[in-house]
Amino acid sequence: MVSTTMFAPRSIISSTPFVELGWLREIIFLMLLS
Repeated sequence: MVSTTMFAPRSIISSTPFVELGWLREIIFLMLLS
């Protein structure tokens, strides 16, 4: 739920698949650090 809500604005700004995948990688990386 939360990830989808946060993901919506970013996907609208940059609807490029590669950019979206990069953003998902950042979240996964941050989750691994915490």
